[in-house]
Amino acid sequence: MRAELPVVSFLSLALLLIILPGQIKSNTVPAVSIIAWLFFSNLIHGVNSIIWSGNTDEHALVWCDIATVVLHGAMAALPGSFLCISRRLEMITSFREAGKKHSKTYNRVFEVTMCLLLPVVYMALHTIVQDHRFSIVKDLGCQTAVYNSLPALILVWLPPLCISTISVVYCLVSAVINVSKSHYNERPYFPLAPEMTLSLFIRRIIFAVSGMLYVAVVYVIILSTATSSGLSTWTSVSKARSGISTVEILSTPSQISVESELTWWFVPVWSLLLCVLSAFGEETQRGYRSMFKWLSQRFRGEVLPTQ
Repeated sequence: MRAELPVVSFLSLALLLIILPGQIKSNTVPAVSIIAWLFFSNLIHGVNSIIWSGNTDEHALVWCDIATVVLHGAMAALPGSFLCISRRLEMITSFREAGKKHSKTYNRVFEVTMCLLLPVVYMALHTIVQDHRFSIVKDLGCQTAVYNSLPALILVWLPPLCISTISVVYCLVSAVINVSKSHYNERPYFPLAPEMTLSLFIRRIIFAVSGMLYVAVVYVIILSTATSSGLSTWTSVSKARSGISTVEILSTPSQISVESELTWWFVPVWSLLLCVLSAFGEETQRGYRSMFKWLSQRFRGEVLPTQ
């Protein structure tokens, strides 16, 4: 039994609830998307680590069907949300015209696409290279099934790596621009985002770069491991999906269990990093002030008698 798995998952859930008001107050698609995907991913991880603690029994099969789809979608949705944040940071430091009406509409469409539509497409494309129903890994529970082949490399493993790399590049560009402008202007200047402070900017840079570097490193390891062990021959979708009703049981360490362990830690690492960087930030304080103000108004309106 690995007691740290459910503890970390449910601790991450509790910490996400603490910073929730600030993320909702930000009223941005990427911030809300990150909180939502991390919340449900941590919940699934916590439940899985309890159900399959020390065992690989075949139970809760319908739960696994749903859980594996959500977790797989999160592997595209979270990097996509990071990309939106990184792109936004680059825009406000480079003074690009983000305030025009058409620019705001385009940015909102782009964010919805990356945070919501991209994971849906990613989940749909996974069915092409899904060779069995799912895998059950001891202590970790049900994991997404992927047929180790060239199409899987293109459709499953490369997209998160590419998105993460682009996000890191955006962050580095925005950091360099900010440092160069601070050299001439004595302090950072964000005319396109009045709510942006130097503290918030630095914390978002740290959050995005750290999270995406972790993704990039893990997926490089997975890709190197998969290719070094040899990709399976691809003939057709029907051939690859011939055993789709099979549940794979992994009770001993294997390549898949190692990959599952690496990707499992994506979610708590992102969650804890976000909570540490946001817990005492001004955006969280503004969120709580707005929430308390709203609650006090509602409470007074319902409790105080009318004159």
